[in-house]
Amino acid sequence: MRNFTSSLVTSFYYLFGLIFSWVFLSIVLNNQAYQFKTLHIVLYAIGWLVATGYVYKAINHTEHFLRAHERKVAGLWILVIFSLQLYCGYLLAVATGWDTEAVFRGAISLKEQGNLGGYSDYFHIFPHNLGATSALKVVFSVCSALGLHDYHWIATVYNVVSINLGITFVYLICREIKSVKAAFLSLWLSSCCIPLYFYTPIFYSDTLSLPFVMMSYYIYLLILKSDTLKQQIIRACFFAVACALGTLIKFTVIIVAVAVLLDLLIRGKLKRYWPAIAVSTLLLYACLSCFKYYFHNHLLDKTLSEQKQVPYTHWVMMGLSGSGAYNGSDYEYTYTFSTFEARTQANLHRISERLKEYGAWGYLEFLHRKQQLNFGSGIYGVNEMIDDNPIRPNALHQVAIEGGKHFETFKHLAHGYHVFLFLIIILSAVYDAAAKTGSAMNKLVARLAITGIFIFLALWEANSRYILNFIPMFIACAALGFPELYRVAEIIKRSLREHIQESRTAATTN
Repeated sequence: MRNFTSSLVTSFYYLFGLIFSWVFLSIVLNNQAYQFKTLHIVLYAIGWLVATGYVYKAINHTEHFLRAHERKVAGLWILVIFSLQLYCGYLLAVATGWDTEAVFRGAISLKEQGNLGGYSDYFHIFPHNLGATSALKVVFSVCSALGLHDYHWIATVYNVVSINLGITFVYLICREIKSVKAAFLSLWLSSCCIPLYFYTPIFYSDTLSLPFVMMSYYIYLLILKSDTLKQQIIRACFFAVACALGTLIKFTVIIVAVAVLLDLLIRGKLKRYWPAIAVSTLLLYACLSCFKYYFHNHLLDKTLSEQKQVPYTHWVMMGLSGSGAYNGSDYEYTYTFSTFEARTQANLHRISERLKEYGAWGYLEFLHRKQQLNFGSGIYGVNEMIDDNPIRPNALHQVAIEGGKHFETFKHLAHGYHVFLFLIIILSAVYDAAAKTGSAMNKLVARLAITGIFIFLALWEANSRYILNFIPMFIACAALGFPELYRVAEIIKRSLREHIQESRTAATTN
């Protein structure tokens, strides 16, 4: 059984490396979707690689100090990130628009009037955003009770807190699985992700769901460490609640639960942890069902929902057209049908037609273009989110907004970082598969989750923003894999040095 598990994990890691190598080469050498300058991207990626190597070397040299003062150093580091993000959130603040406006204004209306007000129609069309609205409403209610009423700033602070909770859980995961050194490396990698600073004024489902992705993963690690049945069940309850809250805000969070279940299956530990699986499954279902009941019986009108709601099949259908991105004609098509059921059936029919039109090879070519759109930009669409009605125009907009004086530098620098992360994730997966390292199994959840978001985006509407809440998972995967790659690089460097020295000695002797 152990040999079968090892072979299965090894095969998956090779497949993982192959799939993401395909994506990697596409977004570096043939990025037609975003038109990056290949040479600039390669140079920036090398720069990030070299800089990270030196940072990890410094972490190695100061390991004793970091262990002795871990909480102080980690706490200060996270505080610095938090402060910088808060400052960026202030400078880049925008008058909310589109979906963010509906989520934000709907939350204010819920808090002050107990209903969705003028945004009721929007939520009857897109009820999946009620989770984010409800989360903001709770935060606004708590802050209002404390005498705080600047809802825009409160939402920004809450957004920054959400992002930093995600960063903190990445740190805790890397410490739990690997070491203090890997944990501090994750802080460095989190510090370098520029979009995590620029997304701070956009309090939407992408960032509000972000902490729950990593929180669920961390609680799972605690479940594996449970000493008693009681401890296992209590932690399973926390896992279910974290998954439910995250899924209500953005349903891709459920991918983590699937990755966890697959991890237990592959480890052969379903029997050992069946109480945790049973409790978390039932509680997760109960939480989602209760919230759905509340939404549809207290916030929405069933008749209006039937008339207006867009079925999930619509986004799958839209994800099969053109480049897979948003297009208005598909919305017009969906709304030519008057009921939810009719829209669903029409979408399914159109999905079937489009798949037949592509054929097997045509679909693979389409998927190549689509995944390039999903994974091909290291700025994750932030420029499109913060360019509407800036509240405080300032020099930072020259960096963050398309057309700004320094936007091209930011775009290539951020994408270079994105490519660098991909490179580390791919190389570490292949290394674990080839070397059959003992720690390979510990990284399985992260790689399964990343594969999960890849599969989801292959089916859904294409948008680089949709991977944002999983960026901490990418960072964790890179931080967990980098130490082995660094060690191998040091061995190769030492061998080359010795070989050169031997060659020089031989030449001198002759």
